[in-house]
Amino acid sequence: MVETAAKETVAAVPHGPLTANQETAPPPQAQPKLAKAKTADQKPLPQEPSPPQPSKSLRPNQKVTSLRFKPVENLSPDAVPAMLKEKGFFDYYINKHGRGLRHQYESVERNGAKLVIDHATGLTWQRGGSEELMTFANALKYLEQLNRERFAGYNDWRLPTLEEAMSLMEPEKRNRDLYIDPVFDKNQHWIWTADKEASGGAWVVYFYGGACTHGGVHDPNYVRAVRSGQS
Repeated sequence: MVETAAKETVAAVPHGPLTANQETAPPPQAQPKLAKAKTADQKPLPQEPSPPQPSKSLRPNQKVTSLRFKPVENLSPDAVPAMLKEKGFFDYYINKHGRGLRHQYESVERNGAKLVIDHATGLTWQRGGSEELMTFANALKYLEQLNRERFAGYNDWRLPTLEEAMSLMEPEKRNRDLYIDPVFDKNQHWIWTADKEASGGAWVVYFYGGACTHGGVHDPNYVRAVRSGQS
């Protein structure tokens, strides 16, 4: 007796980049409550980000990958595919054949804060990030608080550029259902970048869907802060 194999139903995958307003986006939540500053009248001066420094812990013959660290006020969607292909970054919709970077992650703890150093790019990341979803404006306040309180002993934390954030994207799901290395916490599946878009929105990276897109500055996303340097 010959059994008939059941046909598996495959859900259609939308073409083109995700938008932050699609159903895959996390639902809006209440604005995060930020801790009050210890000195309410004192505001940290804005700092110009420094370029990443060469790593002393690279594999033999491995070079530091140079990534843009200065934000762009008008990053056109037409310019993003070329950047992804040039860097070899994976994006499920734009550059599905990208293989990503050959990272050399080191998990460290400094002043009680958990960090991830990427010796391949010279960047230091929060292992986790913000615990709550927040608007772009509140993301900047969150960074001000990190710097005011010298998170992990530093006061130069910032939002990553799209290049820096997409460097974390893995070409396959490695952290349960996220396209990111398991050295990072999995709670921050949407993260803000510092790059803006012509419509007034900002670029975000979506590790659950393996893609980048741009959305409104009032949309809810997480923050994973970064700094240039490893020491």
